Amino acid sequence: MQIKDRLGIILINLSVRKLGIVKDINLDIKPLTIFIGENNTNKSWVAYSLYGILHKENRRELTKEYLNLKDTIFIYKNELKEFINDIVDKLTRFYSVEIKDCGEFIDKYLNQLLNDLAKNFSRDFIYSFFGINRETKLFSKTEIDVYITEEFKEKIKEDFINSSLDAKVKAKDYEFIKVYKGKNEKNIIIEISLLEDIPVKYIKRAISDIILDILVNSIFKGIYLFPSERKALATFSERLQKSLISKVSDKNNIPYELLFQFYLKEEFEFPILLEDFIKFVSDLKKNRLSKYTQIKKFIETIIGGKVVFDEMSEYITFVPYKTNNELPVYSTSSMVKSLSTFYLYLEKIASGKDFIILDEPEMNLHPKAQAEFLELLSIFINGIEKDDRNFLIATTHTPYILEHLENLILGYCKRKELANLTFLKTENAFISPENISIYQFLNNGTVKNLLDRENKYIDWSSFSKVSSKLSEIGFNIEEKISS
Repeated sequence: MQIKDRLGIILINLSVRKLGIVKDINLDIKPLTIFIGENNTNKSWVAYSLYGILHKENRRELTKEYLNLKDTIFIYKNELKEFINDIVDKLTRFYSVEIKDCGEFIDKYLNQLLNDLAKNFSRDFIYSFFGINRETKLFSKTEIDVYITEEFKEKIKEDFINSSLDAKVKAKDYEFIKVYKGKNEKNIIIEISLLEDIPVKYIKRAISDIILDILVNSIFKGIYLFPSERKALATFSERLQKSLISKVSDKNNIPYELLFQFYLKEEFEFPILLEDFIKFVSDLKKNRLSKYTQIKKFIETIIGGKVVFDEMSEYITFVPYKTNNELPVYSTSSMVKSLSTFYLYLEKIASGKDFIILDEPEMNLHPKAQAEFLELLSIFINGIEKDDRNFLIATTHTPYILEHLENLILGYCKRKELANLTFLKTENAFISPENISIYQFLNNGTVKNLLDRENKYIDWSSFSKVSSKLSEIGFNIEEKISS
């Protein structure tokens, strides 16, 4: 496993205005980005918003905007909207279209799409995403911008050209849209087959969806959220999954029209956070082993056993090393519940080009386990293969994360010599400061950059001030007692 120093070129710029108490902030999102701050400073909202912007349902809503299928249209004309409508028109007339030079396609339209997705999210999708009544007008003045740096975009283009693409859209096992590109080839081919039972408007939407997915997936293959509720969600995953399955188990008996209405539904049966977790559990059934299986062994070290997913029942269990007895996850420690889903993500799903939101990684972990888990996250960011580029945003309230992260930054320059000083005994636990951003969210609606990359220093005085205050209180108590 080789560590790569990305020299700061991998960067997403995120600007947020008037989101909760957040006034006007500009953030450099690096492969590992840490948000700290007191409660109710809206750091989780900001992290979740980037996830929501990239969310598939937000893309589906933007498709309606591009195809003028909404009652109120905000994007009347831009190059990407015109491009998509042109592709849709040609495909419904000629059944095959070639997008020439995928590098130019990404270069021209990727930031335009991110800009449109951010606008659609902050203007519309944000309410259903956070489960907040639109009538509150809580986000009526919210504005969010997302921009990928040119250096990062060049890397995305290079990786996309070097990879293959093979996607299909099916209706009752019939492929009516195919998209493919050979490895190291530049042109993308889209082909469709019109079916009498499928209205053309649904085919048009599916075509637009695919184009948006190609662009977003060129950045990240997977987008995953591990919320602070993950412990409870892991416990109740079976019941949630069965509830959804009961609604769609007989979908082959539904006429095409109803099937597509279900696929393109406008109301969510579950809050989006829960829907995403249900899908996450369902994705585990794909039964493929991720290249990150070796990293999950570090979690086994932390929790003292293995997490097992039964594909038939979709049930999560834990096998402790000490007893070798299989336990239902709801009967395990809070630490096991907290880490079980991330364990299964590493075992089954991780692609090497994923975007992760991890709320409170320290949740239910002893300080030693917190430090070990941070090292595991550093290994995850450093990657397994040369072209890996995972992104992870973590929100935290613990001083141990920042204190040990400073150690891992400081030792990066001599990581081979210092490997045995880490908890996990590996040089890959060290991480370059160029791959990290750390922000403190303040009560006045601003943020403070806590990382001095040049001097490899993290300002974690926010926590040390509390420690000093506790010491002061203790000193005063002792003084009063002894007087």
